[in-house]
Amino acid sequence: MSERREAGSKRAFDDHEMSDDDDRPSKRSRGGLSIEMRLLLPSKVAGAIIGKGGENIKRLRTDYKASISVPDSRGPERILTIRADVDVVCDIMLDIIPIVSKQLNRSDEEDHEIRILIHQSHAGRVIGRGGTRIKELREETGSQIKIYVDCAPMSSERVVQITGGAQQITSCIAAMFETMDGVPKKGDNILYNPNNFDEYAVQNYGGYCDDRGGRYRGGGPRESRMSGGRDDRRGFGGNSGRRFSEMGPRDGGGMGRMGSGFGDELGGFMGGRGAMEKMTMSQVSIPKNLAGAILGRGGSRIKQVQHESGTKIKLDDGSPDSNVRIISITGTQEQIQFAQYLLQMAVKRHAD
Repeated sequence: MSERREAGSKRAFDDHEMSDDDDRPSKRSRGGLSIEMRLLLPSKVAGAIIGKGGENIKRLRTDYKASISVPDSRGPERILTIRADVDVVCDIMLDIIPIVSKQLNRSDEEDHEIRILIHQSHAGRVIGRGGTRIKELREETGSQIKIYVDCAPMSSERVVQITGGAQQITSCIAAMFETMDGVPKKGDNILYNPNNFDEYAVQNYGGYCDDRGGRYRGGGPRESRMSGGRDDRRGFGGNSGRRFSEMGPRDGGGMGRMGSGFGDELGGFMGGRGAMEKMTMSQVSIPKNLAGAILGRGGSRIKQVQHESGTKIKLDDGSPDSNVRIISITGTQEQIQFAQYLLQMAVKRHAD
């Protein structure tokens, strides 16, 4: 794999110090399709693209006469936005892709991989009726394409993962944006803000999470969470729905943020990665009128949550004089947190 010139990958220079809003792509005589592409990156990869003191990103702007920005964020993800003609964007990506692969510790034998954010209504266009268009894109470009079903947290954007050689990826980018050209966005247009990163949703929307082992891991390859065909889901993904802390008071105080302080926990979580995890029981109260959304027809939904999360979940009957019911979730800390997320999404999607 050829390597492009790059600077050190220390913490990135704040983008506000590197560019201003007037840094726009110049009009090009070729008359190509003008696009705005949003590339989702791990923070350390974004830092390498920016370079020490912003040296590398300044070079990219100068060489390609394009608008390129990478706003800072406090989480493990950042977004690189490129505004230019589609052929220029592809040229820039040929420059950037080797940097991404190097920072992700990919070997020369491994395919490159990038993740692009697109509006959820455009995802349907890229997939096509019965998955026909996404199949054509794979065949035409030789790349592998996966579109995650859930939107990124608090946004209307979905992640498109493209894997292959650098030329295959850029060919796919061009074909994908030509497919979306002229198609209006339907519904809310809420761009993903990496400051809303949610590690418990990352596997579902296709984001990045630092595993502290020198290599970033993205959303897992759970086929049930990716789409190559028909999309039956509605609404936003990630943590855009109401949190359990908004669903009802718990005796003696609130329940806190998802995944931290959910009710009374018995036992504990032992050590770091690779250490033995003790079983824990966590309880959360919900209004009675949300019980149906969590249970599903004949208890099917709560059974599915138990199966996917590996937990045991019990919903009490509640007392006649109380407007709340108690959910008890038993499992490891990580399993419980995932179950809480799935229950949150069930309420968001199915509550009246």
